This record gives sequence, C-alpha cells and structure tokens, in this order.
Amino acid sequence: MAVDAATEPSRFARSASRDAPAPPPRRRPRTPRLDTVAATPRPSPTLSAARRTATFVAPRAAPVAVAPVAPAPVPAPAVVERPRRGWIGWLLASLVAGLIAGGTLAWYGVQPWGTGHDPNAGAVAATVRRLGVVQLPAQQVTTTFTVDDGSSLPGLANSATYRAVGTDTASVDLAGVSASDVQVHGGVTHVTIPAAQLGTPVLDERLSVVDHRDEGLVTQILDDSVSLGELRDQARSQLGSQAAAQGVPTAAERLAAADITAALRRTGVTPVVVAVGS
Repeated sequence: MAVDAATEPSRFARSASRDAPAPPPRRRPRTPRLDTVAATPRPSPTLSAARRTATFVAPRAAPVAVAPVAPAPVPAPAVVERPRRGWIGWLLASLVAGLIAGGTLAWYGVQPWGTGHDPNAGAVAATVRRLGVVQLPAQQVTTTFTVDDGSSLPGLANSATYRAVGTDTASVDLAGVSASDVQVHGGVTHVTIPAAQLGTPVLDERLSVVDHRDEGLVTQILDDSVSLGELRDQARSQLGSQAAAQGVPTAAERLAAADITAALRRTGVTPVVVAVGS
C-alpha cells in the first residue's frame, strides 16, 4: 500500500525528528513589574559595563531634629509699695523723750544752762539735796581680838581670843547741803558734802568663834572665865573699828560723789568736783 507524502506529513516529520536534536524548550517571557521598571534607570551609552549593571538605590531623607519648645515665662506679680510711716514712730519717740526730760528737770528744780554761763548755786544745792541719804551696801568685816580679865599671878590667868566675823556699812546724808556748800570757779562747780557715818555692825555668830582661852587654876575653880556674851559685845565694837580701818566710810563718800556728778551732768552742769567736809 502506497503512502502519499502529502497526506502523511506528520509521519515524515516524526521520522526526521528522530535523527535531529530536539529544539530547546520554550520559556515564557518575563514581563517586568511596573514599579521595577520605573525605579530602574536606563544605562547611559557612555557609562561602562560595570556602571550599567549597578542597581539604583533611592536616597533616604535625613532626619530633621525638632528642638523642644520652652514654656512661656510666667510674669511675676506686681509689687505695690506701701507708703512708709516710720517717721511717725520717730516723732512720737522724740516727743516722749522731750516730755520725760522736761519732767525730770522740773522734778529736780534745775534748768539747763547755756555754754559760758555759771550755774546757780541754789539750783545745784537743790539737785544734791534731792538725792537724800546715799548708803553703801553692807561690807564684810573680820577682826580678831583678845579679852584679858586675869592677873599675872600664878593661877589667876583669865583671857580669851575671839575671831569676829560680821558686816558694816556707811552712809552720807545729802539732805543738809545748802547753797553755801556750792562754789563755782572758772566754770568748775565745787560741792562740799558731809563726811560719811558708819552704821551699826552686825555680828555673824555662826562664823565667829573663840580661837584660844588661857585660864588659871583659881579661875577655873571660881568659874570666873570670860563669858561668850562678853566676847560678842566686845566684837561689835571691834567690828566698827575694823570697818573704819578698811575704808568703808571712804567708799560711801565716793559713792555719794558719783551720784552727785551723774545727777548734775543730766542737768547740764559739768565739770563737777565733790569734796568731803570735816
């Protein structure tokens, strides 16, 4: 049976394909994505082959630093100054001081004198008299004495030594100062005051003791020793003498002179010299 080649093309084709190599398989063409095509730059004909194959990378935007916003300052409240009235207090204090000074001068009966004028003797004496009696505080006095009522014959000795401790004072009476006791010479005021008088000594019996006794046999038998009462009476007299020797009256006169000088200075009389009369 004859085979027509025109009617059997596929057979010849299959027979011929057995001896020829098979064609490469067809690959589906890849369609580039739109975003890739848009982002990929076209190489310039003048660039090298290495630059043509480089991938384009879009630059990143640099971060922008944002400075912190400081809060708006709060305005301080307005200070309203009040009118000062301190001058009122000073004025009242000056008025009160003037009234006190005027009352003091009126009380002492002395008026302030101007510079270059001698003070009035009667006014000065009146100021001194108002001080009255100036008394010194009590001063401690200590003395030791011996009372001997015996005899030098054997057995008749009778003596005792006593240590007396006490206080005494002195005072100056200025109530008797008169205008005749005030003299002004060359702007200096001289005031004469009476001498100080001792007070009554006070014996401290707790601190006063008998230091020593000397009694003979006859004195002891007759019980005729010096008594403690006699020693204490003698001690008060001895304390007064010791106070005068210690300068207690002189201290009272100095105190009176200081009081007189201060009183006259407050009235404007200065300088002042105080003397003690006999």
